[in-house]
Amino acid sequence: MQTAITKVLCLFPAKAVYTGARLVGLLYSMVPSARRSALSTNIAVVRGLSPGDRAVRRDVRRAFKHAMLNYVDLFRLARPDASAFVDSIYVPDWRLYDAVAARGKGVILVSAHLGNYDTVVQKLARRGTRTLIPVEPVDPPELLHAMRRQRAALGTEIIPVGADTFKQLANHLRSGGTTVIVSDRDIQGTGYPVSLFGQSVSIPQAAILLAMRTGAPIIGAFGSRHKDNSISAHFTREILLDGPAPVDLVPGSRKPQSPRKKLEHGMRELAALLEEEIGRDPGQWVVQQPVFVRPAATSHSVRPEHLRPFHILPKTGLVFAILAGAWLMVGRRR
Repeated sequence: MQTAITKVLCLFPAKAVYTGARLVGLLYSMVPSARRSALSTNIAVVRGLSPGDRAVRRDVRRAFKHAMLNYVDLFRLARPDASAFVDSIYVPDWRLYDAVAARGKGVILVSAHLGNYDTVVQKLARRGTRTLIPVEPVDPPELLHAMRRQRAALGTEIIPVGADTFKQLANHLRSGGTTVIVSDRDIQGTGYPVSLFGQSVSIPQAAILLAMRTGAPIIGAFGSRHKDNSISAHFTREILLDGPAPVDLVPGSRKPQSPRKKLEHGMRELAALLEEEIGRDPGQWVVQQPVFVRPAATSHSVRPEHLRPFHILPKTGLVFAILAGAWLMVGRRR
């Protein structure tokens, strides 16, 4: 079914399919659901407003639209013009990434479910960067295989989270590769407690632990989608694991911080970075599960929002809704 959806959507001009996707997102934002409620709560906390506030409702509509547009872009990776599409993503400055990569210890990119986070990483593959991304296992396994194949079309490697994932990521970094850790939601319930937008939450600690294990530098990488459907991405500051030295410390006399202190400081820095980036435009934050409630640990497979384009809508419903929008767009142009 995933292959069929991809083939059908690739028949239509990108602009028409984008229009259909926006209509689907608008429709879903109007229907009461647990996902809409979660989005409203998440965005309300970010903005410091009530879920019923007009600005929050506007951002919820935008977030649903962005989620649908992200799925369309995932389908576009199967088009013959996929390389040109990824090349069109605008990255204004690569200097920070190139500088940390030159250290030879690999690069850890931390990101969030902002804008088109799922396609921006393909930009690294187009530069010849060996990029490894861990994702949650999903049921059925055939869906995971299809999604991995789609994302790997241009060279990005996807691995399902398992018992040896941390070891795989560490080895990849030691060989000079890059890994991307989406860090704004603790899907497995094993994260580290931090303060995020004034709320106590847990977020994944994998990026900080990998840096501690391998010495690889951590920087942020975030995407944005614009009104004309163009996409841009930017790198942020480096996250340092050592806190500032006391002002009265004699130069050269500072003792290395303990692993616990490094983890604590690194997680505070990561939380601050997420606050800064999500706060820029909450309407592009597409997490449709409650973030500000600590999730219970689970042993079964889950379907994270960045791997479930067929969970938000029934498969056929998604196709026909987007095609309806595309048909309207084509008809309007005639």
